[in-house]
Amino acid sequence: MAILTDSLQCCVLHKDFVAYTAVGVSFDFLFQVTLFVAFLAIDVYRQRANRIDLFSCFKARSAVETPDEQQKCGCIPCGPAPPIKVGEPDPVKRFIATKFPNFIFRPLVQASVMIGLTGEHTTLVLLVHSNTK
Repeated sequence: MAILTDSLQCCVLHKDFVAYTAVGVSFDFLFQVTLFVAFLAIDVYRQRANRIDLFSCFKARSAVETPDEQQKCGCIPCGPAPPIKVGEPDPVKRFIATKFPNFIFRPLVQASVMIGLTGEHTTLVLLVHSNTK
């Protein structure tokens, strides 16, 4: 949005640059929101299945492996991987589920976040407004 407001400048070359930059930033935002999150989910699935990073068809050594688990990694040639066993949540999930809501819902923290975001928004609007003159 701030990039598009800069397109109000008089210079034609500057307008073209701003238009290309706005398209690039919009594409990057859509990529980050959709594909990047999906690839992270696939990577977490790979890590939980104890697969090697670059060669996900190969499983890292563990104490006990059955031949069925060795051949199925989740890639297209191997077929679907065995289901992930659900156990104890990791420390980050436990923190977000238990301690974080108690912290974030305090009135002082909510007021601080609102004041900070309002100040940041006001500063950005004033900077954009002062650069368009």
